[in-house]
Amino acid sequence: MAVLGGAVDGIACFDRGVLLVTRTPRALALLWLCILPVRLLTLVLVLQVLALRGDARMAAGTLETLALLATLAWPLSIWGRGMYVRACRLTMAGAPPSWRALVGVPWVHVATQLHAALVLEVVFWATLPLVAVAPFVPPLTAVAAATAPSAGLGWWKPIRGLGLPAGYGALALASTAGLVGVALVTLNLYVVAMGLLWAASASGMAVASWIPLLSLTHPLFDGLLLVGGTVAMEPVFLAIVVAIVDQAHARSTGDDLRLWFAQLRARGEPSAAAVLPPSAVAADADAAVPR
Repeated sequence: MAVLGGAVDGIACFDRGVLLVTRTPRALALLWLCILPVRLLTLVLVLQVLALRGDARMAAGTLETLALLATLAWPLSIWGRGMYVRACRLTMAGAPPSWRALVGVPWVHVATQLHAALVLEVVFWATLPLVAVAPFVPPLTAVAAATAPSAGLGWWKPIRGLGLPAGYGALALASTAGLVGVALVTLNLYVVAMGLLWAASASGMAVASWIPLLSLTHPLFDGLLLVGGTVAMEPVFLAIVVAIVDQAHARSTGDDLRLWFAQLRARGEPSAAAVLPPSAVAADADAAVPR
């Protein structure tokens, strides 16, 4: 009966997303290589601005260079998301992607995703003072990567595709779960760092100079923890969003029912009418009566 339901099965999509991460190791490694440069460059840029504050104009050349490097690295991260989404879809279809398939992302998909990501980037920086709004904007870039193949080119199509066909409720739930996941991974990374510091101290190593650096009062350490949490959770969140969008699309087009009937025939089970709800059987019988 879950196949006949109209709503997206969130638990099944979460399980499928986690499974996809374990089945796409090459795409996972390539995604991390694509998104790490822009994250680290953005972190350095933000820390420089916070450190200089009112004297930022005196280091305008350095800040412009960092901003330019981050801007040049940003499209690489967009391509990496598109590559990983394609790898997840190929894996779901039963064809583990080769290296050639991984890098062969259609340019239309990348252009559509880049357009949606650019709009979301503007929205993020515009709503950054609103702490309650800005954290929910970055997860939508992952949604754009999942919906880009079906959105098509155009000014508004990629933006409209952010909430379709899965619906805003399922995507909001996935985004909230992604933010909670980032917080948990960041906390775990902090615990690991403290454990390594304690182990080094217990073994007799001189760690006095490391204690101030590995403190939550050190901006660089905090930023690296946050970067680590987002980089670790991004492939999981992308895979979950791909599962949600694909399941919703299948149910909106009837592909899930066709797949269900094909599985019943392959297993040699009774006819589909024997397991359909009475209302569906009655509707089919009524449609078969000549008028």
